[in-house]
Amino acid sequence: MSVETTSNGTSGELSVGQRMVEEVEIPVPWGIVAGKWWGSRLKQPVLAIHGWQDNAGSFDRLCPLLPAEISILAIDLPTGDCIDKFLHYETLPESKMPCYGYEEMIDLVLAAYEGSVDHESVEVLMRRGMAPHMHKNGYHFARDLRLKVALMGMFSIEQVLAYAECIKCKVLNIRGKPGMNFGKPEVYEKVMEVLHRTASKVVYYEISGTHHLHLVTPERISNEVSQFLLEE
Repeated sequence: MSVETTSNGTSGELSVGQRMVEEVEIPVPWGIVAGKWWGSRLKQPVLAIHGWQDNAGSFDRLCPLLPAEISILAIDLPTGDCIDKFLHYETLPESKMPCYGYEEMIDLVLAAYEGSVDHESVEVLMRRGMAPHMHKNGYHFARDLRLKVALMGMFSIEQVLAYAECIKCKVLNIRGKPGMNFGKPEVYEKVMEVLHRTASKVVYYEISGTHHLHLVTPERISNEVSQFLLEE
């Protein structure tokens, strides 16, 4: 299933500076994976994958700034937002899910990201990140609550480096400054060392912004992303 909308999230004719975007649902054995397809459906898209507890809306402010010839498929990862479309919470019935008012939920998310996003960016994420509560007047988070304990199952340093060893394609790494405060910053450097050895090409930028600069200040990185994706 697909629903055509413009880049501002409404259906209708395109105006200058807008890109066509479609809501898509991809059948998989356990249900569907939801996403947003930016640009032509007649060419191979770039697969855009969001970070932990985000959703496909993470790219809503960057994609309209990219050249029209670049097709992007941004998906909601399983166990991420919009998971309620095909995966039910295992231990918490919806009638017992916490219920929040709209502004209350926005404020909760804004506080949780600790300065990495602004109010407008949170509203963009919550277009997909919240859903109307079925039993109360308000909203609940549209994500698997098990993500709250996901950090207990993070990869070890050895596993991260082993994955990095497998990357052979071209890599564009844009790091926001000050960006994210990593508990072990040396791991980031080790990963970059591996990528420079194994990837066919590594392009690295440090650009002023938060960890979510692609969402908060996408105009700062759109040229770098466009140039990389258009490069033969």
